[in-house]
Amino acid sequence: MNKQMSFTSLEHDFRHELRDKLDKCEDTFDLERQFSRVVAEFMRQALGGLVEVENEDISLAPKVKPYYTLSTRLLGDPGFVEVNSSSDLSNILERFAEKARNDYLHMEKKDSGSDQKIRNPQRG
Repeated sequence: MNKQMSFTSLEHDFRHELRDKLDKCEDTFDLERQFSRVVAEFMRQALGGLVEVENEDISLAPKVKPYYTLSTRLLGDPGFVEVNSSSDLSNILERFAEKARNDYLHMEKKDSGSDQKIRNPQRG
């Protein structure tokens, strides 16, 4: 039987960093970029050099659950597949993505409201 690994303590450290970085984003593009950067760094530390992780290996997908996508390169790496299947890594990535998605949707809604006020100043 494989030993189950947990990255929960590392998740706590990165949860705060992710929140801080996302709170400083000015638009959805910046939010997506910060999500990829912070979560890739989390994965690098979690995987401890077993697998090379680039920022481009994880992307926010705010419209489709689990709200993130992983690169085919990463999904095809045997080391990643083993760690992912024997740990809470995918659950943590989903929690990070849900936080980023909520911020994304909020930012998107706020931006569309601003556009309305610009187009219809008498309604503002």
